Amino acid sequence: MEGSWQFKLDEKNRGSQENWHLPEIQVEGWNSVKVPHTWQTNPAWTNYQGIAWYRKSFEAPKTWADQMVRLEFEAVYHSATVWLNGKLVGQHQRKGYTAFTVDLSPALVFDQPNILAVKVDNSFDPNMLPRGNSFDWTMDGGIYRQVNLRVTPQVFIERLEVDADPDLKTDEATLEVKMVARNSRGQPVSVGVECRVVEDISGKIVLRWQAPVSFPLPSGAIQVISLPPAILANPKLWHFDDPKLYRLEANLQARGEVIHSLAVTFGIRKIEVRQGGFYLNGERVWLMGVERMAGSHPDYGMAEPESWLIHDHDDMKELNCVLTRVHWQQDRRVLDYCDRRGILIQVEVPTWGPDTFKGMSSQPDSAILENGLQQLHEMIQRDRNHPSIFAWGLCNEINGQNPPAYQFAKRMYEEAGKLDPRRLRSYASNTLQSSPGKDVAGLMDFIEWNEYYESWYGGTTESVRKNLEAIHQAFPDKMVVISEYGYCECAPERTPGDRHRIRILRSHDAVYREFDFVGGAIFFCYNDYRT
Repeated sequence: MEGSWQFKLDEKNRGSQENWHLPEIQVEGWNSVKVPHTWQTNPAWTNYQGIAWYRKSFEAPKTWADQMVRLEFEAVYHSATVWLNGKLVGQHQRKGYTAFTVDLSPALVFDQPNILAVKVDNSFDPNMLPRGNSFDWTMDGGIYRQVNLRVTPQVFIERLEVDADPDLKTDEATLEVKMVARNSRGQPVSVGVECRVVEDISGKIVLRWQAPVSFPLPSGAIQVISLPPAILANPKLWHFDDPKLYRLEANLQARGEVIHSLAVTFGIRKIEVRQGGFYLNGERVWLMGVERMAGSHPDYGMAEPESWLIHDHDDMKELNCVLTRVHWQQDRRVLDYCDRRGILIQVEVPTWGPDTFKGMSSQPDSAILENGLQQLHEMIQRDRNHPSIFAWGLCNEINGQNPPAYQFAKRMYEEAGKLDPRRLRSYASNTLQSSPGKDVAGLMDFIEWNEYYESWYGGTTESVRKNLEAIHQAFPDKMVVISEYGYCECAPERTPGDRHRIRILRSHDAVYREFDFVGGAIFFCYNDYRT
């Protein structure tokens, strides 16, 4: 469903009143664009914030008549309303970096064109994350990531969740699989499940097992099926220097026949933070990297082609980047690259900046908290199988000693632990320069500190040293990751200074290496970015 779409700005917000979503409506002045697309890269529309519309025509063969037909949007920034043939089929509001799916089946027609219409809004919004205009990256509007048509049987596997825990002493791994199955038929069905694990490159089958009983799926149900654990002997562990991957292939059966199959890629690795250190597969590691800001290429914006994603991450890997973080949920292809090439990444809910909680009292506003929890759920639901993701990021630079920010981060930390109890959770603090023990960072699995001495904070390298000592005194059992450092030229008074940037990189690295509890450092940032 990518390629050519019709596009039109709705600067006067007339589209809804004039029924632009109806297939018979003829609207003048539509432009032909290629999706993925953001209008912000067009010089005439760079500063436009508001509503825009997309339309596309496609044919549906009659073989789809007894199938489930869904449309998956990898991301739309930030709110989308979707119609098919004039019928509302779905909405995804105030979540600009997470994927969503709409069911086209009830509105689909055959032997004639289907007209898809999508209304998009990228206006600043006080009830979403990032909140209002509090953030410093581009708000590129549009259907800026891939759009995928999913045609399946009416009873199908919606997703698979794989937890692979290696026992480093016995050289075995325990696999726990949850299958989310959906029945869109008008009658109940009983299903069986079988799985196999395949080495990703060789295709060698290394494990087979199946559920010993059948599972009832009522009509209209979406049900989580937990399979019995399976043991894989002699697993090949994922490591950033040797990123071994496996593929889980699951079959859904009814009356002895396979009715739907789904495969997902996963890795087996053990990530721990203990005794102030970072351990990967039992090995103590100290890691470095850079942060990349997506959407930086002026010709692509957030609608980045795969070739550009590979270009940047090849460059990062050449720089020996094995640790990175990002300010918002990422393109699936970025995570696939990190899985296959070996970069540990922290992906985050875009809770960015202290203004997120401006005007709030002791608790965060309910709308902001709910939006954060929804984004957290959608992020973990889609991305939890990626072995490259070592931690879920909850917030960035929120003033973690401010009561509503503290309570927000605490609630997000608790929820992430319920959704994915095996992964680390943290937030990037910029308020550990004074009274670090009061910061919500102390609740996290490890401390993340955005360290900007000789930059935003002033000071010297001695300031870095003393501050790290104070952080360690406040949290003596915690590992510290320098989640950002460097010299950011993102304000007019910050004149270009590569020599200054290089000096900070070298001198601050030297200080970090004095402290055994500093497990990683991420330089900000890899690229110039549109802001």
